[in-house]
Amino acid sequence: MGSGLEQHKRNGIEGWLGSIDGRVETLTDMLSNLHAQMLERIHQVDKDRAEGDARLEGKIATGDQKLQTKISNTKLWLLIQSISVMATIGGIVFLLLRLSKHL
Repeated sequence: MGSGLEQHKRNGIEGWLGSIDGRVETLTDMLSNLHAQMLERIHQVDKDRAEGDARLEGKIATGDQKLQTKISNTKLWLLIQSISVMATIGGIVFLLLRLSKHL
């Protein structure tokens, strides 16, 4: 009877160890899947961040270009105004010289 009882105990222990082994495999698979999902989410976050950065850089470049255009237009306007003022002053000086000859 002793050997039958020991065999029964051995079968119980082996069954219990097999059950634990199966659970460990299940947990390992679950952890592996979770790790893969985390890596995928990290990749998606990085991709979204890169797209956001690209959009922001595009907006900054567009704003900078618009600002440069406004600055150029302002410089051109100031140049035209200064030429106009110089022409006006030149005309006044010319008229004063002409008037001074008649006096």
